[in-house]
Amino acid sequence: CCVVLCRYAKGGKKIGKGPMVEKGDVVKKGQTVAFVEQMGTFTPVLAKQAGEISKFEIEEGDPVGYGQALVSVYPFFGGHIIGESK
Repeated sequence: CCVVLCRYAKGGKKIGKGPMVEKGDVVKKGQTVAFVEQMGTFTPVLAKQAGEISKFEIEEGDPVGYGQALVSVYPFFGGHIIGESK
């Protein structure tokens, strides 16, 4: 398995330029933030919570294992983002 940060259509054709989300982007719970590619099949990686992308733990194309952290997110609870400077 390897991680893919760009958008892909069925058949593995790349769509658009750049990553789906970048550091500093705000994501919603359930939003696709990346894909894991395994033998030509792209499985979406979904945000487990709403928040701001703080950093990517991996680079595109890196091999990944089951349960490995791929993205760090500052959680959002409706008032402010945890870790945000005031």
